[in-house]
Amino acid sequence: MRLWIKTYEDDKITRSVISERAGACTRTLFDELIKQAVDEMDLSTPVILTQHFTHFCNFNSVKFLPRDFIEPVDFDKFVVENAAD
Repeated sequence: MRLWIKTYEDDKITRSVISERAGACTRTLFDELIKQAVDEMDLSTPVILTQHFTHFCNFNSVKFLPRDFIEPVDFDKFVVENAAD
């Protein structure tokens, strides 16, 4: 599984990272890859709900807003996209 994770401010990418690990698309792996990416970006982890994972599975992309984070953030949206070949 390979994820391209980006933060946006005013529709411009402000941070970007690729997070990947071998394995099928599962909720556990999805959560782990997001946690790995936010650690690398030095951000807090968003609250990941089942609806976020379901949306990712159906559309290969999911968007988190600042309200999905416990701590204040300096971006408008946090986007996770499937970057599989």
